[in-house]
Amino acid sequence: MTSAKYFADWIREAGRGHISAFLGWGTMLVYTILSVTRLSFDTDYTYFGTGNTELPWIGAGLGLALAFLEFFYLFQQKKQDFYYSLPVKKSTVFWSRYVHGALQGILPLAFAMGTCGIFQAAVDAEFALFAWSYTGKSFLAATGVFLIFYHIGMLCITVCGNAFSALAMCGVSIVYFRILTGNVFVTFASGWFQTYYRIPLLEKMKTLLSPFSLAEALTGRDVYEKPLVLRFTPSADLIAAALAWILLLLLFTALASRKRKTERTGRIFAVLTAERIAEAGISFLAGVWAAGFALDLSGMMESGG
Repeated sequence: MTSAKYFADWIREAGRGHISAFLGWGTMLVYTILSVTRLSFDTDYTYFGTGNTELPWIGAGLGLALAFLEFFYLFQQKKQDFYYSLPVKKSTVFWSRYVHGALQGILPLAFAMGTCGIFQAAVDAEFALFAWSYTGKSFLAATGVFLIFYHIGMLCITVCGNAFSALAMCGVSIVYFRILTGNVFVTFASGWFQTYYRIPLLEKMKTLLSPFSLAEALTGRDVYEKPLVLRFTPSADLIAAALAWILLLLLFTALASRKRKTERTGRIFAVLTAERIAEAGISFLAGVWAAGFALDLSGMMESGG
């Protein structure tokens, strides 16, 4: 009971800055107003949830921004010294921030999706038949996108010692598998298959291993017609990939938070293991990319029959 009380107290403490709440609720309030305004003019090709190309960008941006707002104290030596001098566990401070940031993203999303769903159901008879299912699936998809990028930001902040290296690590984390599957693998595959671009496994990897491509797929990137949009449900592999991203990132963050050294605040990495992994990963990508470029340039990978 005592630890639960302390945890609740620290969630309230995290909320005293109000910046996270202002960002989360402010962003989704603007989104709601704009969506309702558009729906008042057109309900045939205007979507507030699935089918809206802006939604993955908003979910991704909000997730990263809230992660940096909640965990920015990890880059401030004096604030960490103050927090850790109090009779409270480091994990309590860390995870109370995590819960607070997640709520400031999920609750505004629920408000926006619910408000837009109620409005469109009132003015669009065709949509009214799908109001509950479409609104619910849109909320879950948007929440999945938000959580993927929230956890990416949280992990990068945890393993890095300053804001600039954390931002760079976020960028690398987002584009790493996109480059690997969309450029490097394609370069090698094109040397062996005339129709390499139709290999189902390669195409699936490009979607599942790239966070933003996965976000777009979850929110109906390739669905345009209203009857299809209203009935759209992400496939099982997309849902499984989203859950895997969220859970694995959460697990790695939990491990990194235990290994993080306060005295390394200000350096590029605050977790030495993460530094070695980053060096190996970037070296591998650079190596295979350079090899593929050299082979392609030399003509040794000309397409066969």
